[in-house]
Amino acid sequence: MALNVGWTNHLLSTRSVLRATIAKIERIAAAGQSPSGSAGTPLTPLPEAEWHRLRQGLDALLAEADALVAALAPEEAARSAQIQPVEATRYHLSLLLRELDQNVLADLEPKRGARYGRLALEDEAHLADALARMRRRVRELQDGQDRKPG
Repeated sequence: MALNVGWTNHLLSTRSVLRATIAKIERIAAAGQSPSGSAGTPLTPLPEAEWHRLRQGLDALLAEADALVAALAPEEAARSAQIQPVEATRYHLSLLLRELDQNVLADLEPKRGARYGRLALEDEAHLADALARMRRRVRELQDGQDRKPG
């Protein structure tokens, strides 16, 4: 018996969150990345054997979730397993690069950071120069995305 749309969407969403959480666990356990991202101090990765045991358990957990989706929502499982063309990858990268420029880096503009307090003129100049360089790099990356190889 097929699941209703609400349960199908909930099941797919839960599997997606499970995958994202497993990716976070991997970044912490294998790469030593702080759970708070770059703002946190680096962690010591787990010893290889310990990480391997944890990874096996996480892989089994994900396999169970995939099997559940395949059993209860087979059409959605087949559709979600289809690999999208490279154009879809480029599209999503383009969105993220735009987000870097318009949101992440823009938040470093001195006028937007006034809530953090005043900057000394030399610090403001240093920040403005660094921000201009970073934005230039993002634009170069965006331009590279516009020029597809081949």
